[in-house]
Amino acid sequence: MKRKLSFWLRIAIWIIPWLLRVINITIRFKIKGIENRPQDKNRIYALFHGQQAYFYGANDEEGIVVLTSRSRDGEILSQILIRLGFQVVRGSSSRGGTSGLLSLIKKAKKGHPVLIAVDGPKGPYHHVKEGIILLAQATGLPIIPLAASGSKKITIKSWDKTHIPLPFSKVVIMIGKPIYIASDLEKDKIEYYRKKLEKEMITLTNKAEHSFISSDS
Repeated sequence: MKRKLSFWLRIAIWIIPWLLRVINITIRFKIKGIENRPQDKNRIYALFHGQQAYFYGANDEEGIVVLTSRSRDGEILSQILIRLGFQVVRGSSSRGGTSGLLSLIKKAKKGHPVLIAVDGPKGPYHHVKEGIILLAQATGLPIIPLAASGSKKITIKSWDKTHIPLPFSKVVIMIGKPIYIASDLEKDKIEYYRKKLEKEMITLTNKAEHSFISSDS
């Protein structure tokens, strides 16, 4: 049975999207690697769970579908994302999460870009799950690795070390080169591409974070 959210959580769901938009008006964004984003909007974005706030409030692309879990936290996130203009699919992209994966495949084949927090919903931290590889294999769409960091932020003490950008900060968004997965990819190669994507996203994250260290030194 679906649990009813508390009064204060319902209030927070209305406030957070508005707060993100207001904060993002004050933030100076710098995008690196924009040339890596294909002209065709059909693509699968990959980001780490703790970096979601950088992208959700600043998104300017219509029709993006985001995968959220069926948990209570997933319900809260879903309602926030809908108010920010995203479409939401509930479920999992893993082998066991058939409904979530199938729904994403259908949305992607209709032309919607897809965004997945690849180490969710509960980690391990910065460990890419194989679901995004299966999705790319089924749709033929490229995976676009993303990463971001901010000059001033709050880091929440959670498994994903969630970043909350502060007003008037600088944010660097890194866009990696597309990764294509063949439709006839053998099962023993899935792990290779999972590791390849994970390595690329960690590299992009380090570059985003070090961009502020180098500028301050």
